[in-house]
Amino acid sequence: MIGYGFMGRAHSNAYEQVGQFFPSQHKVVLIIMAFAHLILFFIATVDLPSGGKKGIPPPSQEEICDVREMLGGYDDNQERALILLSERVFPIYQSILTLKDVKGKEIARIFGTLSQVKADRSQFLDHAVSGLAHENDRVRSAALH
Repeated sequence: MIGYGFMGRAHSNAYEQVGQFFPSQHKVVLIIMAFAHLILFFIATVDLPSGGKKGIPPPSQEEICDVREMLGGYDDNQERALILLSERVFPIYQSILTLKDVKGKEIARIFGTLSQVKADRSQFLDHAVSGLAHENDRVRSAALH
């Protein structure tokens, strides 16, 4: 499904509620990819990786690269997409934060996104504490929130 603005919200709402009308053994999960001013909504029957828990492999390099690209952009739709992905993208954030070549902007955007997600973010506490001493002032500011 492709949509943005009103139609994107209408279609994503319909897909989230489809299980109430058409029961299925599959779990419907909304996966969002944002490119420039367009948000593409994809429906999948599996969640994003859980960081190696319960036999599920850790995030792939491709997934990490995709999220890093979204973090590096200036498009608000990309940030909104990451917020909507909520804790499903947490394992990818963890992987990015442990990379040696992680950029300050990426760290700041991860912290900024996390501050807007209503989920248990305690797994990022050590990263936030480290962020308070980071050389980049945007990272220090984002780590406070």
